[in-house]
Amino acid sequence: MGRKTPRGGHLTDLTRSWERALKAGTAGKMKKPASPFTVRNYLRTVNLLAAWLDERELPSAVTTIEPDDITDWLLDVGDTTSRHNALHHYRNLRSFWSWTVKERMISAGEDPMLEVARPHPEDVRRPPLSQDQVSALLATCSRRGGFRDTRDAAIIRVLADTGMRVSGLLGLRWSSDHPGLDNQGHSDLFLDHDPPLLRLRLKGGKQHLVDVAPRTATSLDRYLRHRATHRLADDPALWLGHKAFTKGGLQTMLDRRAAEAGITESIHPHRFRRSMATWHLDAGGSRDALMARAGWSSEQMIRLYVADSRDRLAWQESQRLGIANQL
Repeated sequence: MGRKTPRGGHLTDLTRSWERALKAGTAGKMKKPASPFTVRNYLRTVNLLAAWLDERELPSAVTTIEPDDITDWLLDVGDTTSRHNALHHYRNLRSFWSWTVKERMISAGEDPMLEVARPHPEDVRRPPLSQDQVSALLATCSRRGGFRDTRDAAIIRVLADTGMRVSGLLGLRWSSDHPGLDNQGHSDLFLDHDPPLLRLRLKGGKQHLVDVAPRTATSLDRYLRHRATHRLADDPALWLGHKAFTKGGLQTMLDRRAAEAGITESIHPHRFRRSMATWHLDAGGSRDALMARAGWSSEQMIRLYVADSRDRLAWQESQRLGIANQL
């Protein structure tokens, strides 16, 4: 989904206009003025999201807020308050962005809510993928061994290994003429480094190096050999298809691989992020190392992504300590 130069400014810069539209009954699809209670609720949702984004130094202009960031916030709300509350905020945000489209601050195609899944009160969190599920996805990529199979296997391994955001994945660059670390952004793969590294572009323009497993590096190397014969091999984008790979193409690929693997649940790219964090901690990895690998500056992100593994970690620690056995 393309983003344009911010035209609406920070979320909080729009709250007065949003409030006036609510009171006039011209906000989004409204047909009558909103009650004072409803106005307060809508404004509270926008202000809470804006504060959450600012705290994490994430983009907070209406044209630059990413669907994944809204999803993260709704998951955080569900984890810390209630799942019904997350659904309440989701509905408010749909109305808010519908109003920004109506006011021509963004185009209909720029509406981030188009890519935010509706929270379900009974299960607002998306559980992590199991390692068996990821192995099943990879198995579907080993049947023919052509360009598409090697590309898809490399993408799945990178997602599972690093948990990177879709924007970071699709933003990876490659140039065979610039293999070194100091290449001014021409390439983001450093497979000959020990350990192999990928360069990610984080929110705010920061760059971050993350290590990858040898099998991930081997899968990337195999893809690069196939990529060298592609008709678009000179394109700076790492991932190629009929043209540079897109977010829609990525989701279509995952849907197809999931169907081939017999996985019936949705395999959204963002689930790999939660999965990577969960696997890391379940294997005994440290929180500090997880933050460093993921490029997180706040421990709140750990709480957000590994909420489903808290009980397991608590059980493991309790059994290891064996305090009751000493009585």
